[in-house]
Amino acid sequence: MRKGKLGMPRDRYRIEMRMVFYIIVLFAIISIGGIFLGGYKWPFGFIVWLALAAVAVFILVRYHSRHTTYTCPECNENFRVSTLIDLISPHKSDEKYLRCPRCSKRNWCKETANRK
Repeated sequence: MRKGKLGMPRDRYRIEMRMVFYIIVLFAIISIGGIFLGGYKWPFGFIVWLALAAVAVFILVRYHSRHTTYTCPECNENFRVSTLIDLISPHKSDEKYLRCPRCSKRNWCKETANRK
């Protein structure tokens, strides 16, 4: 397996760097939107800005859930999760607390790149 920068597999590194880029772009869009909408009629501008931020978070989580698989430490099953589960489940830097669909045990499952 070829290693990329930071000692992680090359395909995982690419996904991580793409996520960082998307986070920066969406943060800039939300910030600029907040600046322009902040002075526009108090409740309406804030509601539009909040909706814009929610859409940006949904886009990031959707991208992450489509490009990430998880490995169960008990049975080594690789599986994907839905966008909703990806959004609400507890996580660490490269692990997420999930229930394995094969063995039905809850555990900290390791993130791996989804190879399409």
